[in-house]
Amino acid sequence: MPDPIYNKYNVNLQDEHTLLEIKNKIKMPNGTILMRNDFSKLNDLFSNIDILKVTSGGHIFIVRKRGRKLTFYKHSLSTGTLAYEIELFREVGDVSLAINWSYKKIELFILSNASKRTLSGKMIESDIELIEVNDNILEVKGNLKDSLYLYNKTGEVRLTAINSWNEIIKGINLLKEEILKEKSKEIIIVNLSILSLVSGFESYLKKRFLELEKEGIEIDYEKIYSFILTKDEKDNMNEIITEASENNISELEFLINEKGKINFQIYDNVKKAFSKAYNIKISDLGIDSKDIEFLKRIIQYRHKITHVSPMLPVLNADKLKSEETEYSTIRLLEKAIETYSNFINKFHNKTLELN
Repeated sequence: MPDPIYNKYNVNLQDEHTLLEIKNKIKMPNGTILMRNDFSKLNDLFSNIDILKVTSGGHIFIVRKRGRKLTFYKHSLSTGTLAYEIELFREVGDVSLAINWSYKKIELFILSNASKRTLSGKMIESDIELIEVNDNILEVKGNLKDSLYLYNKTGEVRLTAINSWNEIIKGINLLKEEILKEKSKEIIIVNLSILSLVSGFESYLKKRFLELEKEGIEIDYEKIYSFILTKDEKDNMNEIITEASENNISELEFLINEKGKINFQIYDNVKKAFSKAYNIKISDLGIDSKDIEFLKRIIQYRHKITHVSPMLPVLNADKLKSEETEYSTIRLLEKAIETYSNFINKFHNKTLELN
């Protein structure tokens, strides 16, 4: 078991101060918490109890006993809900509990207080999907746990960045099937799909930028604020802090969502924002420069489709002297889907490496 970032004796999980301490510790992408106490309640092999249930930033943690099964659930905006299970074959005696987590792996340990004996289990597929709404934890179970509609049913819960992107791709692929049924719809479907693709790309980057802050990833605030704020705005930072606090959000979220200080439609802005805030370099993703140029070209086409016409059959008519003709065809759309999906997948995986 890794060295714990929280190691406390006589832990009372009903105490508000203790829960606040734990909430502050779990707001990070990885760590280990050791809760030393007498968890002899585990010896009742037929009891059902939630031992720990807490949310912090972009994370939800639950340690739950149901009969002979002790399960640790961990939800993050990056990965959804993971689960780890220990099967209790017999009474465990006087024990403490420890949980360890990272983006892709979680662990739960039962530690004997009288000896060096440690019980562990294995990761399993989660039987629930956890959602946080205003510090309340919702659980979606059974066949409905993969239904993204339920995430929005309250009108308060938004899809994660990567889930939103995946839904965009699903929708575009459904539209593609209509082209195969009726060729005359090709131009309008391709052009409207390009609008959705670029909008989804922008939405993913904006959401992911803020999700990383919520998940406790270290941010270079000095660099990002120097990039997005004017001198006058930096001199009046106290006003921004006050307004953000009144809206119960971070200063960075306030500046992006409320003030629109980063335009994620502009590719160069995206490069600079993630580089300055999280030290993520687009050049490190291993994406061919030709694919980057094509991605940027599709962004330009979106502008033409929006401001000229969704029925444009040729998307680069103003540059035919220097470029080959780019028609609104299913072949173009499929290339765009592949290029954008490759970028998002590599980019998202890169964010999962951050600490």
